[in-house]
Amino acid sequence: MLISDKTKKALIDLGLTNNEIKVYVSLLTHRYLTASELSQITKIPYSKIYEILINLQNKGFVKIEESRPAKYYPIDPTIALENFKEKINQKIKENIDIISKELSSLFEGKTAKEKSDVWLIRGKDEILTKIKDSILKCEYELIISLPYIDKT
Repeated sequence: MLISDKTKKALIDLGLTNNEIKVYVSLLTHRYLTASELSQITKIPYSKIYEILINLQNKGFVKIEESRPAKYYPIDPTIALENFKEKINQKIKENIDIISKELSSLFEGKTAKEKSDVWLIRGKDEILTKIKDSILKCEYELIISLPYIDKT
């Protein structure tokens, strides 16, 4: 193949398969090819070439010239990669929105279910007993609002 291992790995990291890379590089080298010619050059079975070409077209790397037989040609790598980047960023944004809405509602629902107890207790001894019990049982946070208690 005419590209470095580093470039190949980068394309794989972006989501292209080995066969898609072979086909795209072949098109970059030869410009216009039929499916049959691509199959011969890349040694990819003819039955798989069409699927690979459709995937590359959907990803924005290949265009089809409607003729008999159909010819395929590459899109300039700079343009293809920029368009591919925009598609990926859009997909990431959409997925983050979907995930965020659902998981936030789960989190908010959990928060809403937290128990807040309110007691009305009269008498100095009863108040002090309840405070001691609450402090001992507290696992996370305890908020207490008390009136002034006269020491007499």
